[in-house]
Parts: sequence; C-alpha cells; structure tokens
Amino acid sequence: MNLRLLPFRVFLVCALLIPSLVNADEQAVQRDLEVRRERLETIEQRLRAERKKGRDLAKEKESVLAELSRLDARIMEQWGLVDSLRRELTNRELRIERMQNEMRVSTDELEKRKRLVETRLRAFSRMGPLGILNILFSAEGLHELLAREEYLRLILARDSELRNGYVREIAEISARQAGLVEEGNALKETARKLEAETLLLEKRKTERKTFYEGLLAEEQRLQRTIRELQVAKRSIQDVVEDLRLVDEASRGLSASFVSVDRFRDQKGRLTPPLPGGEILSNGRTPIHKKSSGIAIRAPMGSEVRAIFDGIVVYQGELEGYGNVVIIDHGDLYYSLTAQVMKSFAKVGQQVVEGDVIGLSGGGAWVPEGIYLEIRQEGRQEDPRKWIDLRGMEPFVGKGKNT
Repeated sequence: MNLRLLPFRVFLVCALLIPSLVNADEQAVQRDLEVRRERLETIEQRLRAERKKGRDLAKEKESVLAELSRLDARIMEQWGLVDSLRRELTNRELRIERMQNEMRVSTDELEKRKRLVETRLRAFSRMGPLGILNILFSAEGLHELLAREEYLRLILARDSELRNGYVREIAEISARQAGLVEEGNALKETARKLEAETLLLEKRKTERKTFYEGLLAEEQRLQRTIRELQVAKRSIQDVVEDLRLVDEASRGLSASFVSVDRFRDQKGRLTPPLPGGEILSNGRTPIHKKSSGIAIRAPMGSEVRAIFDGIVVYQGELEGYGNVVIIDHGDLYYSLTAQVMKSFAKVGQQVVEGDVIGLSGGGAWVPEGIYLEIRQEGRQEDPRKWIDLRGMEPFVGKGKNT
C-alpha cells in the first residue's frame, strides 16, 4: 500500500460516498496538487543549488590537491637542500679537523726547531765573544777561518728561515681554519633557515590536508543531501502524478469515451464482477452499518472484472474494505469492488466492460470472494438491480451473508 497517498485517496473515497463533498474534493485535490508542485519546484531549486555547491566543491578540491602536490614537491626539494647543506657542513668540519691536525704538527716542529736554536744560542752565549772568536781563529788557515764563519752564518740563517716558515704556515692554517669556521657558521645558519622554512611548508601541508579532509566530508554530506533530495523529488513526482490522475478522473475524463445514458441504460445488464460466483446478500458492513452492497462468494484467486466502461480513480487499501478498486463510470456513477487480493488496475487507467481488474481474495464481507457497491451522487444503489444475474448462483436470502 502506498501510505503517502492514503490521506487524499481516503478523501476521494469519502467524496464518492458523500455527494456534497464532490466539488470540495476536486478543490482539495487541486490545492494539494498545487502545493506538491510548489514543493517539487523548491526541491528542484535546492537540487540545483546543491549540485552547484558540489561543482564548486570539486573545483576547490582540485585546487587544494594541486597545492598539496606543489607543497610536496617543494618540501622534498627543501629537505634535499637541507641534507646537501648538512653534508657540506660535515665536510667542512672534517677539513677543519684535518687543519687542526696539520697545525699541531707544524707547531710541534716549530717547537722542536725553537728548542734546537735555543740550545745552540745558549751554547754560543756560554762561550761568549771570545769563545766564538776561538772557534774562528782556531782554524789552521784563512781559508778554514772563512769556511767556519760561513758555516756559522748559514746555521743561523737556516734556523731563522725554518722558524719564519713554520710561523707563516701556522698563520696560514689558522686563517684557513677561521675561514672554514666562518663558512661553516654561514652554512649552519642557511640550513637552519631552510629547515625552518621547510617546517613551515610542512605545517601548511598539514593545514591543507585537514582542509581537504573537511572538503571530502562536505562532499559526502552534499552527496547524501542530493540523494535524499532526489528520493524526495521522485516521491513527490509520484504523488503529483497520482494527484494529477485523480484530479483528471475527478473532472470526469470518463465522459470522453462513455455516455451518461449508457450506464443508466445498462440496469439489469451489467457484467457480473465474478461470473459464476454466488451472491450472498446485501446486509451490514464490517463496522455494522447498513449497506446496499452485495457479497459474492467465489474461490480465492478468481478473476474480478469491470462491470462497465470507466476510469480507475482509486486503487489501494481502505480501512474496513481491504484492497479496493473504484471505477468512475461517468455522471457520478461509481462502482467499488473490495477484498481484491491482487489488483491489475492502476489509477487513471481506462477499462472497458469485462476487463480483468484483479483477483478475488477474502475478508470480513465473505471468507472467499469480493464485496461490490454501486453509487450515484453518493447514493447507494442495489447492485442486484444492475447486474445481469443470469449465469450466477441463485441469490441466498437476506440474513445469510456468511
């Protein structure tokens, strides 16, 4: 049973049963139809808006993904530079260490030369001027004297040269070491700044990833909303279509193919809804109100036929009646067939006399069979006066309705 259509379908049935409500029913259906159409338009507007949001969101996602890709590339490049600077800094530190070793060797050599010169000078000092002269003049000849003088001079010059060379070497090593230290400090500062910049990029990447995850969550919410709106749209479209059919039926579309006089002229000649069935009686409804309808007994699953041409204006559950099919035969003549186990008729469908509209079931009116009413402008008619009773089982008298 389509529960969403039950309220206005029940209202339609009431209109069929109570003549004073016919015009009111048409107005109510039209009002409800207009409201549903306005609601449908609102939903379509929301769908368009949500889909636009979805498109904008997709563009923003694409932009964020591109930014994340650029950030990844930049971060990888930055960390590569930081690693390169750290390797260069390590190389410089190793060079400084080697220079320090070289400086220690040169300093040791200078100290050795210094101690040798000092020993020699102390010896010369102990000899004094006369001692040096004794060395020179102890020569056996002038040639040896000059040779000894040249030897002493060369020794002193060599000592001075070695000392000055070691001093220069130490100064050069110290200068190079200071330069390397300065360059190393500059590298450290560059690496520190580069690392800080890279960490800021990492932070930006984390923020954009969080933002992207928010976009994904928003996208999922939008998709759920769109699906819900689509379901609501289809549901309201179904309701609008049913209301349209009901509205058209209530406006008397049946007049386009059936004559008012024709139904009235068929009294006593209408096709039985269950040919071969057994008419039990008119009697009371399941809620114990007097009814002019009749119950017709037949095996469950028997074919139920339209008693005359018309348009199906209602099909569905109705409290106290079970599954019901109501057909408009024109000029406010209606047939109501209840306890239909399975209905083949649809609202708005045109049927002709004898068409199978469903299969019989059972219920409160008769354990196996159907219940039939005929109404005109809300007044109940006795179906026995309208149906061709030939071919049906003999009528069982009043009071024997089970």
